Amino acid sequence: MNNNAEAAQEEEFSEWVVIQTSSTSSPVDASSPLSSPISQPSQGRDDDDEDSVVPVVEEEEEDESSSTVNQSFPWRVIETAKKRLKDSGIFERAPCNYVSSTRVFWSFTLICGFSLVSSLVYVKIVRWWRRLQEEKLRFLLLQLKEKDQKIKELIIEIGRLNESISSRRRVRVTHNKPPSPRVTKSRSQVWFFRVCSCILVWTCLFQLFTGLTNQISRFSLPVEPVRLLPPRRNYTSNGILRVSCNGGLNQMRAAICDMVTIARLLNLTLLVPELDKKSFWADPSDFEDVFDINHFIDSLRDEVRIIRKLPKRYSRYKLFQMPPVSWSNEKYYLHKLLPRFRKHKVIHFNRSDTRLANNGLSLHLQRLRCRVNFQGLRFTPRIEALGAKLVQILQQRGPFVALHLRYEMDMLAFSGCTHGCTEKEAEELKKMRYAYPWWKEKEIVSKERRVQGRCPLTPEEAVLVLKALGFQKDTQIYIAAGDIYGGERRLALLKESFPRIVKKEMLLDPKELQQFQNHSSQMAALDFIVSVASDTFIPTYYGNMAKVVEGHRRYHGFKKTILLNRKRLVELLDLHKNKTLSWDQFAVYVKEAHEGRRMGEPTHRKVISDKPKEEDYFYANPQEFTRVPTVNAHDHLCLLLNVTPRGVASPRVSRRIRLESSREPPLPDKSFFGDDSMATTFSFCSLDNRLRGDIVFTRKLAAYKTPKTTMADRKAARERSNRIIKRIMQERRRSSRTSYF
Repeated sequence: MNNNAEAAQEEEFSEWVVIQTSSTSSPVDASSPLSSPISQPSQGRDDDDEDSVVPVVEEEEEDESSSTVNQSFPWRVIETAKKRLKDSGIFERAPCNYVSSTRVFWSFTLICGFSLVSSLVYVKIVRWWRRLQEEKLRFLLLQLKEKDQKIKELIIEIGRLNESISSRRRVRVTHNKPPSPRVTKSRSQVWFFRVCSCILVWTCLFQLFTGLTNQISRFSLPVEPVRLLPPRRNYTSNGILRVSCNGGLNQMRAAICDMVTIARLLNLTLLVPELDKKSFWADPSDFEDVFDINHFIDSLRDEVRIIRKLPKRYSRYKLFQMPPVSWSNEKYYLHKLLPRFRKHKVIHFNRSDTRLANNGLSLHLQRLRCRVNFQGLRFTPRIEALGAKLVQILQQRGPFVALHLRYEMDMLAFSGCTHGCTEKEAEELKKMRYAYPWWKEKEIVSKERRVQGRCPLTPEEAVLVLKALGFQKDTQIYIAAGDIYGGERRLALLKESFPRIVKKEMLLDPKELQQFQNHSSQMAALDFIVSVASDTFIPTYYGNMAKVVEGHRRYHGFKKTILLNRKRLVELLDLHKNKTLSWDQFAVYVKEAHEGRRMGEPTHRKVISDKPKEEDYFYANPQEFTRVPTVNAHDHLCLLLNVTPRGVASPRVSRRIRLESSREPPLPDKSFFGDDSMATTFSFCSLDNRLRGDIVFTRKLAAYKTPKTTMADRKAARERSNRIIKRIMQERRRSSRTSYF
């Protein structure tokens, strides 16, 4: 009976499990057979079924005899359920068709693409984050540099405060406060804060270290030392001066120097000058494209306040425009223009060329003009670097001559000189002269102007002059000019006579000059640098560039500058062309025409008060800044021979120069001239120019008897004078035998 009842109960329970499994589609968990299939139906069963099932789960330990029977019962249920599920076909694998495989492929492709895109985005984000950290570090370094000085000042103040506090009486105040209640923290909280703080500190240190290493590797090149700036000049400004320069590069350069001087005279604030963009060249360059604007502002801060833009508070004032009177002195600006600045506050000078007199100004104003010209106006680093490269290439090839061949289209149209041009070219130049309204002279007779010496030499005439001056065929000549009018046809004779003719386009890579194309001012700046550094400078027309370059060469040690006497040369060229003069006579007359003041020697400016256009240009001979010595030839000989014309030994000369019988007479000491450039450039060749015709005086001076000299002293002095005269004569013979180079 018991066996039959147990079999009936097992069959009934297995049917119930199959019914439950078929009604629900969820798979049966075989790992938990004692939980789900037994406990759930036990709640809805009657008492008989509950008595037979419960002992299997909870009374297993109490009755060991019945446990063997009950343990086989659940496993039978599970096996029956597995069999029924297998027969029902629920777990059969579905066949894979083409659609499902395509879906799998595209799903795998999308997953791969998404992972690739996400990796790329991650790399970009990491790079952006690193760049952001580098920028932050750079900004912090700049702030540290700026605040370094403030920290030093604070340290000094703290030291002072410590001294004052230590000198006072200290009173110790004790506060009997009740002990604060100690906050108890769990051990986990303490360790959590410690771990977080350590992670934060190490992260900051790592970021700082990586940023510093990147900065050090990036800026591993040597850094230029910090340039000390002059102190600012504090003054009450009487107004703002706005300037629009006109003309070419060198004309604008001189105008800028004059405008800075005017602003200093009237205590004005100067706006950064505007360069000419409407002239023949149509150069769109601004001031900062040609000159170093930061150096210009900082180097003159102790004289003039220079600003980049007009302040907004001055926008309510009406802009007053006017051109100052040319060649004006201090009285004109102080009495006539200063009241206008106080009234209008902002005045615009629409023309700035030659608005300040050459002479008659205060010495400090003249020196300020020179300071702006020689020190304040410096080209941009890009132009300076390329110009230095040009000079280095030329110097490696040997000494060179800079020929400023001003035979360009704008010069010929402006001057009206058509000598050597065809009728078609002459008509083209005339149309161009009428096209520009600011060129006042329209009807010009070319022959009359050429006879007056107001025309530039043609390339053919320049060849004859160079040969007559003694320049050999192998002389290296640099053409410091733009496009020659007539092209290669006019340069053919010059290249045939001097094969070593070069231009900047021949020495530099076209890619290096590409950045200066259509910028005539920047190209002229390169020619300016080469002309100043050349061994000999020869301009064929005495224009603004020739004058400013001459002044710079005087400033740099009175370098040789041959200023051609065009009026005399035109006469000689016509006579030689008509075969009135032979070549030898022509060469002798050309050399004689350029002796004296036309070789760049130290001279004084020629002053013509009522004709300022005919006097010497200030920037061609800035004698206030070059400090030309005023001693004559006799004083030079007395300095060399250690005696005076009166026959008394000079104590001042004796202290500076101690002559011995076995030593050669030295050159004048640097302190005698007050400038290193004068002492280094002063040679026996320049001494020859000063002692022309004084050989007799030299012999008499050497034989002059003094109360304190003996026969041996007079003999030694005579020998020294003979050596000096011998060197002078050698220099004369060498200069007459060779060229002026």
